[in-house]
Amino acid sequence: MLRSHLLLFTVGCFFAQEALADEIANPAPEDQSSDYWDLYASLGGSLEGRTGVEVELGVKFQPVRWIEFGFSPANLVLFENEDDQYESQSFSNGNTVCRDLSNGQFADESHCAPDVSWRGTATGEFNLGDHLSLGGGYLFGEQDAAFGSLRYNFNDTFSLLGRAGDEYASVALVAHF
Repeated sequence: MLRSHLLLFTVGCFFAQEALADEIANPAPEDQSSDYWDLYASLGGSLEGRTGVEVELGVKFQPVRWIEFGFSPANLVLFENEDDQYESQSFSNGNTVCRDLSNGQFADESHCAPDVSWRGTATGEFNLGDHLSLGGGYLFGEQDAAFGSLRYNFNDTFSLLGRAGDEYASVALVAHF
């Protein structure tokens, strides 16, 4: 694990050094203050021992072209409820109820509702050119976990983001505002 983190750090430093040299040789215009901050929203799938739908809203800060820092206080994952005692059942008239399978009685809908995991993320990424970013981050909240990330930017508005760590993986489509 430590070797892979060192390898990612070394590769990131190599590309960052090249990007920094390019930034020094070709400085950006001074009036780009609005380009430093970027709001984003993502929607994708999450795998954490079970599959869920992940939605994230956050902000990114890009002090220079080759590095970005991100923070999201709203990373929400909806998982199917794994309580085998309860099940949603639909009647022919279209009504749906939650039923306790151990005794056949109707149960409160909260027993059949999806499990919700609310957490935040903090990330750092090296931009390896116009289309590719490599980095990592940390989930904090109900589940604490470090992860590595790889992002492919289709254009300035949309990108595809993959994250993987111990007991956590996700793939999401990201929209930047």
